[in-house]
Amino acid sequence: MPPTRLPCAPCLNGRIAWQIDKNLRAELESYKLARRRDSAIDYDSASRLPGETQPVDDIHSHPVE
Repeated sequence: MPPTRLPCAPCLNGRIAWQIDKNLRAELESYKLARRRDSAIDYDSASRLPGETQPVDDIHSHPVE
């Protein structure tokens, strides 16, 4: 199978922190602020779904978490 190259997927994450006093700090983190449905990795592999008699070459993706 030939190599599979797809565009990279940028992620937008954010963090805000407050120093309340000398010993207390509060932080708020958020991931995937842009709410894009991108994949962390894509690979070309043959797979067979139930009901299919032969494997089919396809691109499989794992979503960004």
